Amino acid sequence: MQQIVFVGALTVFYIGISVLKHLREKNPIHIQYQIIKFLLIEYIFCVLAVTILPIYIHLGESISWAGMTIQLIPFHFVKEYNRLIELDLFYLKIAIKNVLGNVVLFVPLGFLVPLIYKRFRNIKHILFIGAVCSAFIEVVQMAEMYLGFAFRMTDIDDVILNCCGCVIGYFFCNKFIIHSKMECIMQRI
Repeated sequence: MQQIVFVGALTVFYIGISVLKHLREKNPIHIQYQIIKFLLIEYIFCVLAVTILPIYIHLGESISWAGMTIQLIPFHFVKEYNRLIELDLFYLKIAIKNVLGNVVLFVPLGFLVPLIYKRFRNIKHILFIGAVCSAFIEVVQMAEMYLGFAFRMTDIDDVILNCCGCVIGYFFCNKFIIHSKMECIMQRI
């Protein structure tokens, strides 16, 4: 529920600001550009809602900094999931959900950002934006854990998997632009 209210409020705020901006500037509106930009903004709101919210307010004991989990060893999850799967196949479903979820979560970022911003139409730049956005989420999750608001783990594997998703989205974007009429629209942006 908290996520729906968050995304809804931000959407109304964004639409209001956009309408006021266009009324004041009196510039022609490129509807395709505005739709893609709106999709990117909505995507960002949804990612923040999924990764940052809900924020739990604890009224008793809170989580201590000493008990916080920060995983900085790349691909440590493979060994950990293998161990857990040997104990119970239930963990296989969790492992698949975690890996695919982290990859799929950033595919839209890699797809939409190059459509809007020319400077992000190369792999290095899109990988950079994916890493920065993912690292931001992990730092916020660490802060939430430190402050006792959430029970999340900060994990370098999430950053790596998010970057993989961003690159996949970038390749889809390239195929989409090359093999469609979208190339004409993109030249105007």
